[in-house]
Amino acid sequence: MPNRNQISDNLYLGSLKKKSVPTNVAARQLQSLLDPAIVNRAMVAPWGRDKQGVGQWAVPGIVAGAMKALDQTGEAMQLPPGTSPDHPAYKGVFDVAGAINLPSLLRKGATSTVGMNLWHGGPNKWAAEPGFPQGRPRLDKIGEGEGNTAFGEGFYSAQNPYVAKDYQIRLSPRQAEMTYNKKPVSAGADRSSSTRRGTDVTPQEGLANEIFMLARTEGVDPSVILRREIDKVAEQKFIVLKRAEAEKMSDSRRIPLGQSYDDHLALLYSIDPKLIKKIDPKDMKETGHLYKIDIPDEDIAKYIDLDAPLSEQKEIIEKLKTVVNNPNDPNNPYTYEIIKQIDEVLKNPNATGEKILEILGNDKIASEFLTKLGIPGNRYADQMSRGKNAQTRNYVTWDQKVLDRAKVLQRNEEIYKQLEKSGVPFA
Repeated sequence: MPNRNQISDNLYLGSLKKKSVPTNVAARQLQSLLDPAIVNRAMVAPWGRDKQGVGQWAVPGIVAGAMKALDQTGEAMQLPPGTSPDHPAYKGVFDVAGAINLPSLLRKGATSTVGMNLWHGGPNKWAAEPGFPQGRPRLDKIGEGEGNTAFGEGFYSAQNPYVAKDYQIRLSPRQAEMTYNKKPVSAGADRSSSTRRGTDVTPQEGLANEIFMLARTEGVDPSVILRREIDKVAEQKFIVLKRAEAEKMSDSRRIPLGQSYDDHLALLYSIDPKLIKKIDPKDMKETGHLYKIDIPDEDIAKYIDLDAPLSEQKEIIEKLKTVVNNPNDPNNPYTYEIIKQIDEVLKNPNATGEKILEILGNDKIASEFLTKLGIPGNRYADQMSRGKNAQTRNYVTWDQKVLDRAKVLQRNEEIYKQLEKSGVPFA
């Protein structure tokens, strides 16, 4: 049985009937541009790979698909009445129709023919789940490294990969510069790191890193720093206990005071300076994760634009009017005064979507409320392009159903092949 790639190759030649040329003249002319050796194509980028896996310049998949569609449409129209819809000619048409959304091309502010490609940077790797082999963005993980919620409580992603990269760097632990007992320890780790959420650094490893940093700064061996710290803590303990004795401090206060110094000394004595090793700069690895995801155009179209006047967002206005027209709705978490403010904003032709967020707030209540109205998120110009003619935007998604429909395309430049059942071809 032929595989998907073989079927795809044959369809470029005009279905499985082994025709030498396409039936459509335009398709025949365009097909001359295709290299039959290319079996895997990037969707938008002019790049592909042959059967041996060698990369080379090639017609993008979206263009190749359009060529195929021209031929397959003609082929499908010539089939006898009653032909099964499973026929390869039909399938070729439907596949391309699913990838190329004509309304999305015509819509104002359309972002992509195959969905909006966005980037997300952070410290955490998404865990695989049933139906989500590369993991997925999850709203219940907000607060574990996703950053601030200044523009609403939700999942933040960026059109500009450099914006997401900045978040990855700022939110992730710094690159390890040393190992303790062969385990890399984050450069920012200290003895208290073990108490912080989402870290696997032990107090011993954190203290070893503190010693390493001091030794590097002073240009001495870690054993010198360790010995000095032990002597310093022992002297501090002696001075503090002498003062407590002079002040006739009660045992209930004196004993815990001495114990804190004993605990610190025990931790210092547990450190073996021979296990502290500097990492070779060439072996240093970047921390955190940079994801590329695809959110369907039909979902992106429902986001409220914080920068654009509401007068240009007719669908958003209609959804918000349902609130204004039903002020006594028991499911509405907001007061009559707030509803009145929304009404006034909707009547102002110059008011932007940001004004709505100011009225409702940027907390979880606002996100859940807007989700129920059919507004799954917002978009706004990022700081790097704000005020420019050509703007790139950040996106905040607070509807988990939309995030579940998003496709994970890559993590840290590792490209994922999309599941066949998705119906959308990605390189």
